[in-house]
Amino acid sequence: MSENNQDLGLKPLLINASELAKMVGVSKGWVYQNKHRIIGAQKVGGSLRFNLDTIRRAVASGKNLVI
Repeated sequence: MSENNQDLGLKPLLINASELAKMVGVSKGWVYQNKHRIIGAQKVGGSLRFNLDTIRRAVASGKNLVI
């Protein structure tokens, strides 16, 4: 069984919009346009970040990142 950082009691790994765009094959602009619909999106200070564990689980299970 694969454990993620939250299962281990660690802080979640967060990635920025550019990293998410590269990971899923979309433009950074698309990420920003859809930021309110992407699972795992959150504001940290004034920056938009995405929970990497949430994104990985969704991609691995074939789920759509946009809700």
